Amino acid sequence: MTKTNTILFTLFILSGLAAGMLAEYLSPNDEFAQGDLPILIISVIVIFYWYHTDSNKLNYKRPLLLNILVIAFSILAIPYYLYKTRGFKKGSVAILIFIVINIAYTGCHIGGKEISNYLYFTANTYEPFSSQ
Repeated sequence: MTKTNTILFTLFILSGLAAGMLAEYLSPNDEFAQGDLPILIISVIVIFYWYHTDSNKLNYKRPLLLNILVIAFSILAIPYYLYKTRGFKKGSVAILIFIVINIAYTGCHIGGKEISNYLYFTANTYEPFSSQ
């Protein structure tokens, strides 16, 4: 894994954590939060930047339709791109890594929600000068 890929992976995972925390902070216990859109845009930028740098490294000419699909439907377009550029064997390994990255993102999103929820309830139940 190159240094650029490591940085992008870290940014993507941290955006999942931030998305979870922001979602729970702005809209507690709602499925779709107000803060999801800014984090979604950041995530899409990170994904597209990875796609751009990876395709340049492989000298792959990116079709316009695939560019649009990577932005709009990354979950479908990235596996297609990985098979197209790496073949079946290496593409399958790359897709497994892609699945693991998405699971990590989802776990960080859920973890961010739980952290935010914990901090919110801890801050609202703390009474420093109460006598018991």
